[in-house]
Amino acid sequence: MYQSARPVERALLSLFLLAAALTVTGCSSFGRKFNQALPDFLRSDPGAEELERYQKRVRVLNRSEAEREQAKLAFDEAQAYHDAGEFKQAATALDAYLEAYPDTVDDKRARYLLIDSYMQLEEGSDARDAIKDFVAYYPISDFNDRIEEVTWTLAHEFLDGKHDFLFFSKEGDGIAMLRLVTTSFPNGIHADEAQWQLANFYFDERNYVEAMSAYAAIVERYPRSAWASRALYNQALCHRALAKGRVYDEVNMRKGVELFRQYLDRYPEGDRRAEAQEGIDFLTGLQAWKQVEVARWYLGQDQPLAARFFLLRCTKRWAGTEAAAEAEVMLADLPDVSEDAFFEELEGEIVDPERNEIPIDSGSTRPRSDGP
Repeated sequence: MYQSARPVERALLSLFLLAAALTVTGCSSFGRKFNQALPDFLRSDPGAEELERYQKRVRVLNRSEAEREQAKLAFDEAQAYHDAGEFKQAATALDAYLEAYPDTVDDKRARYLLIDSYMQLEEGSDARDAIKDFVAYYPISDFNDRIEEVTWTLAHEFLDGKHDFLFFSKEGDGIAMLRLVTTSFPNGIHADEAQWQLANFYFDERNYVEAMSAYAAIVERYPRSAWASRALYNQALCHRALAKGRVYDEVNMRKGVELFRQYLDRYPEGDRRAEAQEGIDFLTGLQAWKQVEVARWYLGQDQPLAARFFLLRCTKRWAGTEAAAEAEVMLADLPDVSEDAFFEELEGEIVDPERNEIPIDSGSTRPRSDGP
C-alpha cells in the first residue's frame, strides 16, 4: 500500500509546486504550448497575455498631460542620480520608472542608463538582462553602437570570470553575449571577432559541427575580416576532425580537401599553407585507403570484379599514395588485371538468350527480370 501511494504523492507534490510557480510567475509566461498541456483548472486564458499588452498600450496612448509630466519628473530624477554617480539609486529609480511609465519619449535613454548603472555597479546578470530587454524592444536605434560596445565588454567580463560566484562559472553568459553581438549587430565593429571567438569556443569544445557553421559565417559574411583566412583553414580542420578513419564515409574527407585547397588558392601568403598541404595529403590518403578497404570487403564476399573496380579506381585517382601501392599489389594477386580481361568478364555477365537467365556467380543463376 505504501509503495503504490508513493507515485500519487510525488504527482501531487509536483502539481503543488507547479501551481505555486504559476502563482508567482504567472502562467502566461510559460508560453502557449505549455499552457495548453496543463489541466483545465490550471490553464490560463490563451489571450490573457495579448490582452494585457493591448491594455497597456491603450493606457499609454490615453496618458493624460499630468501623467506625462509625472513621467518626465520621474525620469529626470533617475537621470540625476545617474549623472551624480549614485548608481544604486539610479538603478532603483530607473527600474521603477520603466515599470510605471512604459513607452515614453525617454524610454530608450532610460533603458541605456539602466544598463550603464548596472555595469558601473558590476552587476553582470542585471546588466545582461537589461541589454537583452533593450535589444528586444529596440533592434535598431541611435544607441546601437553603445549597446554593442557594452555587450562586447560584458561578454568578456563573463568569459574572464569577473562575475563568477564561488564555483559557479558565468562562461555560458559570455558565450550568449557574444552570440548577441553577432545576431543583433551583424554590421558592428565587433561582429566578425565575436563570430571568430564563438567558433573557437565550439572548436575547443570539440563541437565541430557548430564550429564549422561559425567559421563559415566569417568566410561568407566578412570576407575582408582579419580572421577570414584562418576561418577558412579552421573550417577545413573541422572536416578533418570529423573524418574518423578510412572505413567511414568520404563526405568529410572530400569537403576537407576542397576547403584546404580553397585556402591555398585564396591566400598565397597564408600562415598555415604547410599545414593545409599536410591536411590535403592526410585526407586524400584516407580517401585512397577507403577504396582499398571497400575492395577487401568485396573480396571477402567473393566478388573479385567489384573489388577490381575499386582497386583500379585507387591506382588511377590517388596514384603515388601508399594505398595505391597496396592496391597494385592486390591487383597483381587477382587472376587477371588487364583491361581486356576486365571487359571479357563483364561480357560473361550478359544474359544467356537460350536460358533467359543471368549468371550471378559460378554455379548460381537467377531469372531475368522483365523490367528495364
